[in-house]
Amino acid sequence: NGGATNTAANNAPLRGAKAQLYEGGVRVPAAAVWRDVIPAGTVVDEPLHMVDIYPTLMGLAGGSLEQPLPIDGRDAWPAIAKGAPSPHEHILLGAQGRQGAIRQGRWKLVRNGESPAKPPVIELFDLDADPNEQRNVATSQPEKVAELAALLDELVSGETHPTLGLTHAAAVVAGGRLVAERYGQRVVQALRPLEP
Repeated sequence: NGGATNTAANNAPLRGAKAQLYEGGVRVPAAAVWRDVIPAGTVVDEPLHMVDIYPTLMGLAGGSLEQPLPIDGRDAWPAIAKGAPSPHEHILLGAQGRQGAIRQGRWKLVRNGESPAKPPVIELFDLDADPNEQRNVATSQPEKVAELAALLDELVSGETHPTLGLTHAAAVVAGGRLVAERYGQRVVQALRPLEP
C-alpha cells in the first residue's frame, strides 16, 4: 500500500499514507511484462486488488481454483490484457473495528470511527471526478452512502479474524496460550508447538 510519510515517502497528490483508508494508503502501482502478449505502454485504470494475483496466474497456467474455502480474488487477466472492466463489482479496501472503506466503480465510502461513544465520520468520494479525495460528497449522495454503508457492514459481518497477526491488539503468550485483547474483547487460543 502507500508509503509511510513519516519515513520520507510522498504519496502526493493522493490523500493519506500507509495504513490509512485513503487512496494514498491503498492505491499501489503495478507492472506486468509479457512480450508479444501485453502491448508495451498498456495502462489499466480499472480497480484491481492484490488478491487477484492468485486466480489470474492460476487461470493463465490452466490450474484449478477449486478448494474448500472461497477465493476473494478474481481473474483480472481480461482487464490487464484486453481492456475489459474490473472483475469486481466492489472492493473491500479495509475494515477493522469501526473503520472501513469500500469502492464500487467510481464511488468510495470511507468510515472513520475510533470511539464507540461517537458516531463514525462517513465520507463519500467520486474518484473519477476527485481521485485525490478532497471533496466529501456524502451529504449530496445519501442513497449511495446508504447503499455502500450497508454493503460494507455486510462484508464486515462475514469477515474472519485471524488470531495470530492481530492488528490494533495487545497479545501475550502465557502458558502455551495466546491471550489477546482485541477491540475490548478477550481472545484466548491454545497454541500448537511448531513442527521441526
